[in-house]
Amino acid sequence: MTSLALILLLIAAVLHATWNYWAKRAGGGLPFVYLVSLMINAAYVPVVIGYCLWRPPSISWTIIAVVFASGVLKTSYSLYLQRGY
Repeated sequence: MTSLALILLLIAAVLHATWNYWAKRAGGGLPFVYLVSLMINAAYVPVVIGYCLWRPPSISWTIIAVVFASGVLKTSYSLYLQRGY
């Protein structure tokens, strides 16, 4: 395993643990999930714009459907996690 891979793995582990800690402490349900989703999207926007400027993607309807399904699954997971806490 390279150093970069290990660093990325540790960052992902910390972010995952932090999300679960905040989710358990918040107990806010839908408002909490909505606010966290807004923060995550705000962090992704500059990265996506930078990538699109660097390498313009070709987006098909299949890709749009997969992205939409992924968003639905992530939102469902977040809401069920909040319900469990």
